[in-house]
Amino acid sequence: MFNFFKNKTDLKGFKVCSNTERNKKYGIAADSLKSLTQKIKDKFNIDNFDLFFDGMLISDEFFKTLPNNSQIVIVKNGEEYKTDFDVVLEFFRKSHQEIFHARDLIKDFLKNNQNQDIIKAVIKLHDEIDEQTKYSSKEQHPEWFEKIENKSKEEVMRMKAKDRIKGYFYKTKDELTKSPLYRCNIQARKIIENLLNDFFLFLNGVEYFECLFDRTHDKKFHIVTNDDEIDAKPFKKRRRIGSDTKQKIKESNIFEDCRVALCNDLGVFNCHGAYTTDRCGYEHKINPYSSRESLILFQIFNLDHQIEISRSIFPSILKNVEKLCEGKEIICEKHKKECTELSTLTYFFEIFTIRNLKLVHIICHDKGSHDLNTKAKLLCSDCKEAKMIRKLNIKIS
Repeated sequence: MFNFFKNKTDLKGFKVCSNTERNKKYGIAADSLKSLTQKIKDKFNIDNFDLFFDGMLISDEFFKTLPNNSQIVIVKNGEEYKTDFDVVLEFFRKSHQEIFHARDLIKDFLKNNQNQDIIKAVIKLHDEIDEQTKYSSKEQHPEWFEKIENKSKEEVMRMKAKDRIKGYFYKTKDELTKSPLYRCNIQARKIIENLLNDFFLFLNGVEYFECLFDRTHDKKFHIVTNDDEIDAKPFKKRRRIGSDTKQKIKESNIFEDCRVALCNDLGVFNCHGAYTTDRCGYEHKINPYSSRESLILFQIFNLDHQIEISRSIFPSILKNVEKLCEGKEIICEKHKKECTELSTLTYFFEIFTIRNLKLVHIICHDKGSHDLNTKAKLLCSDCKEAKMIRKLNIKIS
């Protein structure tokens, strides 16, 4: 059987951008740092520069560890490397100079005017802002809805949550279907397509977890650990998702502990801290419901995978699919029976739900390698997760 995970060459593809223009990325393939450097010289017509990945200077040894499709940043001599936060903040400053200018004027004014009338006026203004935060409709708070067609703040925030989770589905689909294993092995293609179909059905059944950013959602967030036991059940091939199927998924309570809002009733979101901690040491927080500016700044709060999808989950899926296709008998350690299927639910929880996702400020988003591995494994027919899958298939078929 061919090993689809070993390339004949060490050629890797990279997304290359300049330190000042991160939105323009160019695809360059290279098998060494020397080759990559030369191709960048030719492409960008520059000579003196360094290359960075996740804020770290790339050496010859470091180059060998870079994953495929890594984003490489070109930093010219004399330039200082910009973090993602620096880029976002700079963009926001340029696009909203009046906001920062007004903020500085207000700070200076309050510093030089400490009489009681001024203080009372500031308190009154603060109360008015709080009142605006509570407003929901376009008629009540029109400034918040600038260039937005939706009728309520909650509707806007539900769409934003939905878009983020959809992005993970499209990334998963792209990574798996472009793999050599999917392209070259018919059996592997069938297994991967069934997995994606299951993901698609799950996500539709829970409305892509649109509740995550919805302050009106009844259930609010509490810490969910990766050790929580899976209590769920999946399904079959992709199909047209009818309201009846969605209702059955909801009634099964598969993802009930993950269908929560990450904010309080007023709409305040707290950063959950880096993947190695239980809380944010900087006490980052934001309320995108309060103003148009806060809604824009909410973009710097990310949903961070504690167990990484690119470094751990995707490779695990492909490795386990390859094992199923090799024809060798794989015995379940617990039940001593042959393994015949993937941990569909475990992968789903790790990619799409708060069992593995943390809301983090960009400062707390550690983009280095996380020392955590997927808990997914191959299943036999007696495994608890496999039984759950069969029960749900019967229920919704």
